[in-house]
Amino acid sequence: MTVDKILTALSVGPSHPLPKQQKAVVALGAGQLIVAQDAPVPVLQPDMILVKIAAIYLNPVDIKALDYSHAQGIIMGYDFSGTMVALGEDEEKSRYFTVGDRVTGVVQGMSKEQPDVGASAETWPP
Repeated sequence: MTVDKILTALSVGPSHPLPKQQKAVVALGAGQLIVAQDAPVPVLQPDMILVKIAAIYLNPVDIKALDYSHAQGIIMGYDFSGTMVALGEDEEKSRYFTVGDRVTGVVQGMSKEQPDVGASAETWPP
């Protein structure tokens, strides 16, 4: 499958820009989660890639983080797999990744420094 076909299937690309909002599991407070329909999609930074999430994995860190929710609206989740839909301008990353690559990895969700970053969302940057 070509990158153009992948992007068309994901509704992302020049004629389908990334949405500004997404569905995501967010904290309401310690031990309280909701599925928000209007969580922000992170702004692509030069050193980021954006991934369309296909699957997330729950592990003990996710459960423990629930008890320490720092602020309302922080996106939850650490482990993910999916398809890359956008790549920042960092030359180092562009040597290893291209849009359309299938990837798996980990990100620090539930972070008050980056509240819009977490694996339990439709799109996120590792």
